[in-house]
Amino acid sequence: ELGFIENVQQVPNSSCHPATLIPVPSSEVSVDNVLSTPAKSEPEYIEKVQQVNGGRKRNIINQKKLKQLQKNKISTEWTFNDCGHTGENKKCICKVYNLSFEDMNTFRKNISTIKSKIDQDKFVLTMMAVNRAKDTRRHSTPRAVRTHVEYYLPSIIGERIPVCATVFSNVTSFTRRRLNLLTSTFKKEQKSPTERRGGSRLSEKSEEITDSIKAFIMKMKCRKSHYARNDTGRSYLPPEMSIKSLWEHWKEKRIKNEKPVASISKFHYVFTNSFNLSFGHPRQDVCSNCTELITNIKLEKDMEAKAYLKRELYNHKENAKIFPKMMSNIRPGSIHVSFDMMQNQPLPKLSVTDTFYSRQIWLYNLTFVINSEQYQSPENCYLYTWLENESGRGPNEVCSALLNFLEKLEERLKQYTNPPTTLNLFSDSCSAQNKNQFL
Repeated sequence: ELGFIENVQQVPNSSCHPATLIPVPSSEVSVDNVLSTPAKSEPEYIEKVQQVNGGRKRNIINQKKLKQLQKNKISTEWTFNDCGHTGENKKCICKVYNLSFEDMNTFRKNISTIKSKIDQDKFVLTMMAVNRAKDTRRHSTPRAVRTHVEYYLPSIIGERIPVCATVFSNVTSFTRRRLNLLTSTFKKEQKSPTERRGGSRLSEKSEEITDSIKAFIMKMKCRKSHYARNDTGRSYLPPEMSIKSLWEHWKEKRIKNEKPVASISKFHYVFTNSFNLSFGHPRQDVCSNCTELITNIKLEKDMEAKAYLKRELYNHKENAKIFPKMMSNIRPGSIHVSFDMMQNQPLPKLSVTDTFYSRQIWLYNLTFVINSEQYQSPENCYLYTWLENESGRGPNEVCSALLNFLEKLEERLKQYTNPPTTLNLFSDSCSAQNKNQFL
């Protein structure tokens, strides 16, 4: 058995058990602490925030943009509607009878490969001739200047065959209204149309606010995640902070300096699109079943199957709550004790480069907790710690700590008038430590 060294120093103004290890809470993390110098802030958050092009680089599908692209898409399947021009009238400008279906279908396939509406307009405009109509002097009163438009379709040999607006609209799938707007725009501006929808409305005031938000965020200190083999580029701020708290702190400073402020949505946009930051640290030792169900829910497209997976996840989480309920439901004459090997801690825990990249010694921590119906007190917690150079963390070490704990528990229960007679031990199913023939 291991000879565990107990902490026999009594904590002032406390009725804790002598062998109890009392954790000392760290100072409260605030925005001011993170914005302070590295010597005054927490030792973990010493990295400078760097601006990143693209921000968090989340692969989010813009459903509105995707719907617009599908709406602008021209199908390759179409049916030719004859306009009735056969060439008998020599004054008719439509020469569609000189085109074969293969000529028109080739032009249709070429325009169907263009996805953008602006590029489609530019391509169709090359097959149009916008001119000023000849004055026929049929009206003596002044009238608006009329526009004469000629439409053409190319043949396979490269000739431009004039056609009427009905055939041109049928082959290109452009409505007459769209053709008229394209004609009026070209006549007014003498250039192909440009995209005027959406886009940012930049001004000197807006740019100054954006620069102020970036400068505020870059003053903070963050930390990198060293759990991945490669640098993911993601940095982490303290988990007690949030975008809303940062925005409120930035807004308060701007108001004091009598400068314009922005909404939280603009602050969130700059935070996510100019920096690769998050709050807290990557979660470890998560439930594999929960992770699998959450991933399947995100990838599942069938609504019925997705609803079934959500019910499975809900039932799984509800079943997981049974264990703490069993431990809190203490029957008369019984005592519940749970124990587990906690996360290993490297020593010394410093952010110095030489120490971080050097081989560190691990501190093992096996904790026993006596469950209580009212509240957990430090006197019900027993911590057994040792270094990896003293011993390992197998079943022998767990058995030694368990025997020592049971002896102390027996001495403690002897002081009771009616001590419990039933002992229930709870632990996980780790085969190397708890669930084995030795224990």
